[in-house]
Order: sequence, then C-alpha cells, then structure tokens
Amino acid sequence: MFPYSIKRNIVGVFSVLLFLTCYHLQAQTFEVSGTIKDAQNMESLIGVSVLYAENKGVASDLDGNFKIQLNAGKHKLTFSYVGYETQQMEINVNANMVLNVKLASKTVLKEIEIVADVARNRETPVAFSTIPIKQLQQELGTRDLPMVLNSTPGVYATESGGGSGDARINVRGFDQRNVAVMIDGIPFNDMENGAVYWSNWEGLGDVTGSMQVQRGLGASKLALPSVGGTLNILTKGIDQKAEGVIKQEIGNNNSLRTSVSYNSGVMKNGLGITTAFSKRTGDGWVDQTWIKSYSYFFKIQKRVGEKHLISASINGATQKHAQRYSQYSMAVYDIGYGLEHGMSQGFTDTLSMLDKSLNKGLRYNRQWGTYIDKDGKEVIVNERVNFYSKPVISISDFYNINSNLTLSTVAYLSKGTGGGTTMQNLPANPDSTTGQYNYQNSYNTNTLTGNASTFSRTSYNDHFWYGLLSSINYKITKNLNYQLGADLRSYRGTHYQTAYDLIGGTYLNDISNNNQPQGINDQEFQIKKQGDKIGYYYDGIVKWGGAFTQLEYKTDKFSAFVNVTGSVSNYQRKDYFAKKDLVLSDTTYKTALGYADTIVHNGVAYNYLSPEAQTASTESKNFLGYTFKSGGNYNINENHNVFINAGYLKLAPKFVHVFDRNNRLFGDIDYQYVKAIEGGYGYRTSGLSVNVNAYYTVWKNRPPDFTPSKLVDDPILGETVLYYNINGLDALHKGIEIDAAYKLNKVWSFNGLISIGDWRYTSKREYYIIDANGNPAIDPYSGKPYGIQTFSAVGVHVGNAAQIQYSGTVNFEPIKSLYIKARYTYFDKNYASFDPTSLKDENADRESWKIPAYGTLDAFSGYSFKIYKSYKLSLGVNVINVLNTKYISDAQNNGLSNRALFGGKTIGNRFNAESAGVFFGQGRRFNISAKFIF
Repeated sequence: MFPYSIKRNIVGVFSVLLFLTCYHLQAQTFEVSGTIKDAQNMESLIGVSVLYAENKGVASDLDGNFKIQLNAGKHKLTFSYVGYETQQMEINVNANMVLNVKLASKTVLKEIEIVADVARNRETPVAFSTIPIKQLQQELGTRDLPMVLNSTPGVYATESGGGSGDARINVRGFDQRNVAVMIDGIPFNDMENGAVYWSNWEGLGDVTGSMQVQRGLGASKLALPSVGGTLNILTKGIDQKAEGVIKQEIGNNNSLRTSVSYNSGVMKNGLGITTAFSKRTGDGWVDQTWIKSYSYFFKIQKRVGEKHLISASINGATQKHAQRYSQYSMAVYDIGYGLEHGMSQGFTDTLSMLDKSLNKGLRYNRQWGTYIDKDGKEVIVNERVNFYSKPVISISDFYNINSNLTLSTVAYLSKGTGGGTTMQNLPANPDSTTGQYNYQNSYNTNTLTGNASTFSRTSYNDHFWYGLLSSINYKITKNLNYQLGADLRSYRGTHYQTAYDLIGGTYLNDISNNNQPQGINDQEFQIKKQGDKIGYYYDGIVKWGGAFTQLEYKTDKFSAFVNVTGSVSNYQRKDYFAKKDLVLSDTTYKTALGYADTIVHNGVAYNYLSPEAQTASTESKNFLGYTFKSGGNYNINENHNVFINAGYLKLAPKFVHVFDRNNRLFGDIDYQYVKAIEGGYGYRTSGLSVNVNAYYTVWKNRPPDFTPSKLVDDPILGETVLYYNINGLDALHKGIEIDAAYKLNKVWSFNGLISIGDWRYTSKREYYIIDANGNPAIDPYSGKPYGIQTFSAVGVHVGNAAQIQYSGTVNFEPIKSLYIKARYTYFDKNYASFDPTSLKDENADRESWKIPAYGTLDAFSGYSFKIYKSYKLSLGVNVINVLNTKYISDAQNNGLSNRALFGGKTIGNRFNAESAGVFFGQGRRFNISAKFIF
C-alpha cells in the first residue's frame, strides 16, 4: 500500500498525462484524400466542391482527386457539383483516410432511368454487367464494339469472316437478332429481320458514355423481342465532364484511325454540346478486307430551368469495306490443323487432287481476284464489298412536371442507303498458285463484246425509319411508382439489285429468272447498264405500335416490378417486279416481268406491262404480341442480396417469315412463345463483389437462321424456287453464371467469370413444302405432293455460341496513371450451326460438329501524364491474341461452301470436320494510340 501522499501524486501525474494525450490527439492532423466519380459511368469529376467546415473547402483536380488536412475527431464532408445530387458524408478521423466518392446525376439520371432502362445493383432484379467507360477506352481500339463484351458472362462475340463491322454477338446462346440493341433508349434492330449491322456504328465507341449488357428478359419496359438480353448503350452528353480529345491510332496491316471529340459538360447557360468525328482506313488482317470509313456525332442539350432537359442529336457513319463472306474447309486454310481436329489423311489427299487452293494460311480470302486492264494496270476485283450510310436524328424532351410526375418523349428518324455486292458468273476455278480468281478472260470477253457476262451486282437495303417513344412516370407514394408509355414506329425497307462493276463491259442482259420469259433471246430482251435495277425490286413495310405499363415498389430492403406490354405488328410487301401475265400463243403463264414494250419474237407478240401495272402489293397482315414480366430484389443486409424474375412472351413472327420472295404469304405462319425464369445472388464489400445467376428459358417455335427453300423442276416454267417456313423448332436454354471482382490494394485487382450453359433443341416436327398459294407443293411430273417432310432435333445443341466460358483478368497499376492489364478467355462446348432440314431419316437427332475449344490472351497497357496545366497526354498499347493462338470462331455444319470444293462432286452430310465450313479467328494484332486531352 502506498501512502496517501504518494497516491495523490501518482493520480496527478496520470491526470496530466491523460490530458496531454487527449490534447495531442485533438491537435494532431491527418490527411483525408480520395477520388470523386460519376456513379453511373465511373468517370472522374473535375472541380467538385468538397466542404469540410464553414467556408472552408477544396475542389477536385483534373483526375477527380482531392486532398485535405483534418484534425482528429468527427467531421462532416459535403460534396457538391453542378447537375449532381449533393452528398454528405460523416467520418471519424483517427488516421490517414482514402475515400471513394460517387455522385449521382440529377436530371440526367432520371432521364436514364425512364428512357434507357438502366439496371442498378441491389435494386433491379435482372442479371447484368456494366462496362465502365474506362474499360471501353482501354480495350476497344479499332475493334467492333461487341468484341469488348467477351469479358461478360454468357456472351460470345466473334469477328466472323474478319471484315471490319462484321462482328456478331450471342447472349446465352441467342444470336443478335434476338438481343435488343438500344442506343440512348432507341431500339436499333432491323425491323424486318432483327439483325444489327455493326459496320453502321463505326465510331460509336468514341461517344459511348455507358454500356450495359442485361442478360435474359432484361429491364426494358418496351415490347422488345429481347429473348437473349439487351445491349444498352448511352452516348456522352451534359452529364459528362468538360473535355476535348484528339486521338491517333496505328495498328497492324496499315490500320490508321484519327478521331476528334469534345464535350462541354454543363455550361453556365445550361447548354451542353458533344461532338465527335473520326476517319479510319486499313487493309485488314484477313487478305483484302480493307476499310474506309467516316463517323460523326453531334448532340446539343439544353436544361431549361428545373423543368426541361431538351436534347437533339445526329449519329452515323459512312463506310465501305471488303469482306470474307463464305466459309470453307479447314484444309483450305491449314491442312495440319484439319488433320489434328478430325480430318482424315485420305480425305485431305483426295481434296488436294480436286482443289489446288489448299493450305493457304489463316489470312486467306478466296473472294477476290485480279485482271490487267487496257492501260496495263492491275485491277483488284472484290467479290464482296459492303457499303452503307445511316444517319440517325433524334430529338428528346425530359419534362419534370412536378416532384411526382415526369414525362419523357423521344422522336427519331433514320434514312439509310447502301448494301453489299456479289459476283455473277465467277471464273471457273481459283488460280492453283495464288488461290485467287483470275478475271482476265472475263475482262477480255466483256471488253470485246460489250456485254458483261461476268459482273458484280449490289443488293441494296435502303430504308426510311421513324418512331416516337413516350412515357409518363408517376410517383404514387414514396415507395410506389407507376409508368405508362407508347412505342410507335414506321419502317420502309427498299430492296433491289443493280449492276455494280461490269468488269470491262458496257451493258448486260438481265437474265435473272424474275425478269426474262423463256424463249426470248438475250439481246432482244432487255439491255441494262450499270446502276439499273435488276433481279428484284420490292419494299418491305413494317408498322409497329406498342404500349407498356409498369408498377414498381422500392424500399431500402426490397424492390419489385410488374411489367405488361402489348404490340401490333403490321406487315406488307410491295413488289415492283411483280408476277404478271405474258401472252404466249393461246396459253397464259405466270412469270415475272419488268419492262414496258412489246417485243415480237418468231412471229409471237410478247406484251410487257408498264411499271405501274407491274407493281403488286400483298395484303396487309397484322400480328398481336404481348409480354408479361415480374421480379423482385431483396437486400439481406449491406453485403448480400438476392433476386428473381420471370416472364412470358408471345412474339410476332419477323417480316422475313411472313412473306416469301415470290411476294406471297407463307402458308404456315406462327408466333414464337418464350417462358423464362431467373434467380441471382450478389455479395459486395469494399474490395470484393460476386454475382451468381441461374436461368431457365424455354423457346417455342424458334425460327431457323435462314429461310428454307427447295429448287424444283417445273416442265413448263423450268426451275422454280419454293420458299417455306419450318415451325416447331423448340429450344431449352439453361445455365449458371458467376462473375467476381477483387481489389487487393491500389496496385493489384482481379476480375473473373465462369459461365456454363446447356442449350439444346427439344423437338421434332412434320411439315409440308408450301407453294406460292399456301398449299402443299405438287410435283408437276408425278402430280403428287412432295410429301410430308420431317426434322428431328431432340437433344441437338444450339450452334455457333460457346456454352462454356472462363475468363480471368489481372490489373496492375504500379504508379498513378499507369496500367498493365492481361486477360485470358477460354471457350468450349461450341457446336457448328446447322440446317434443321438435314436432321431426318438416319440423321435424325444427329449432333453437329463440335468446334475445337480454344483460349486467347489479350494485353492492354497505358500511361497518362500532364504536359502543361490542364493538358494531358495518354499513350496506350493493346495486343489482341498475344500468343497468336490458332482457333476456329464460327462454323456451319455440312457447310454448302465446302461442297463447291469438289467441282461437281458432293462431300455430303458427314456431320464432322470434313464437311464443316469454318471461319478461323484472327491472329496476333496490335493497336498503338496517343491521345491528347484538353
């Protein structure tokens, strides 16, 4: 025991020490720093006000960074920025701190929610992946936009034959005709067949502010045929930071791309301007797949008080590129690879005797050739050239009527023109040495006679398309929201052929089946010149009216929605080369005419009708569709959430499955039916996020990838092509997807995914070949129907989409503004696409050829630095397919292109590597970029 006096001294000393410690801690200061970004697109925000005391604060720098010194203790930080919601944050400072701040845009965020249907974590009950704008800028280069999506679960994107803009994308085994593509809330799938042509969107990556892939039924409120998912692209605008960019890119095979863009952000008068322009040229990694393109974008936005945000934009590209269109045998490209993956030595030996153009390498493109013209100049002839110009103009108004009511309206218009070329009467065989077609004899003959017997023709696909999207959003209560809207569209596609290149000739005789009666001499019949319409000429007219309604409920813990849509599709076909009567002796025949004269041949008068009399329109055909979707999300706590959604869709058949090429209704038109259910789980902490999704989709009456046809020999009319539908092709798509992101520290972060699908057809069906009147077609010789046709595809895997996908990404950022990234992606369980009509008799339920599994390694790196005040320079180097992996990306089971290799002989339906037509993927490529930012 201490004496009382000593105790008192000890207590006094400890009291003094405690006081000094508290005083020291109170007086000690710590550094609080961080980065402020846009919550939607994760772009850094410049000039954000950071207040930490009354009249005391700093502003974020050019990279969105801020740094302040604060005493130990509790503080309240306030982050404010024009056009964004003000955010307050309470922090307890007892050490140096790093904050990650995300600000939500005000008006624009609401516009995105209502117009573009962007999904949100822990709120929207669908499976989705948002591609950060930073990733897009680092990885896209000069590739087509879908190619950056292979790092997304359930997505398989390829570059097909290798031509620029010829990429395709599958989501969960559904091709892009059944994946809705939305740009700023406007649907852009072709109104006749659902296709998307990425060559029309060269330069879109320069102005993309956000890109999201919604898998499955998706979050769109519109009555879209989005069975596989929705690709939602939002362009930059008033919500992005003010910035100008001049960028130069250089790549393999003389690839050059120059782009200039500028975004003003929100100016003092509430006005915002975004503009971009780019020019691209290159030879292509595949032989003769050159590209010449110009893209443009201009958007002006005006915020009128707190009530309106008005936007007007024009977006488009003018491009021309050569293609590798046809698939050939593996042996044409690489015999060794073919032998390693299923071809027999005997088969390749026989093939070598019949076709001298083998083993030409992966870059080989058979679809071009040369000739020497009269001036001694070598002229290159490309069999396949695609060219198009498609500007899209839109005007929108987002109207805040009051705090509970908003109205969004978008009007848009698109006028496109262009098409693709094919060759008529190719030279007999490719040159045995070069593997290319020699057009010299064709040129010599055409020049001598003037009549182009060999020539290329263009199939035009012009269109005029306009629409209106309008929706009203009413906030019933704090937690309950109701939306009602309409989607109106009108589309006219004008399709015709013209002579593109007469290869030395000055005219041609139109000898297509649709335009020349039998027995008429070519020169007596009709002379056509370059640019004249030949072959076919018709309009596809589509009118669409849709309505949707949606009820949403949302609290901090739970969110749910119910969505119901209805639509009517009105189709009509107007043929300008319609079938008309031709008087021949005493018999009337049906044949296709396109001329306005009377020709006497062998004493017989052939009466040609005027263009007006030739035109025939089909009856208008209406189809009613509807969809029902519902789902809910539950946030278990701040780390865990689960969701579920389900839907039922009745989809109208596409235009191409309603009318045949003879201007007749198909006799067996039917709807498509889709039932889907999906569930998911999410886990999030400050450094780790994990998503797990499982899905089950039943698709009844899935249309085949093409319109089946049969060539029949009529004793009077000669060869006639009959077109028909195949209904009853049902499929089941089910699978599981896992993706994760882990940030170890400031230097290292990792991303990965696993996607395992099981996508199979489940049906067999009987069908008739239908004639032009919708009746079972009759064999003119036997007088009997061609009979009941069958197919059986039970258990056959869905083709041309990898059902197993693994991907892993390592991100290394050793110092500020320097990144090095490597990604390995592996695909397996990928089957060749097939013709269902081949699955009969002994081939019923027979599996398609399985494409060899493959994996590719891609690398991305870059460094940014300031050069003067607010001016920055950013350098980047990307290498795609670093290991130069040899792989097949696309294949057609029993490909028709392969059969031509035997020059009259048929390989036959072998269902293996020997009868498959393939596209090899591209080898190692690079892209170097320098970007000046001001």
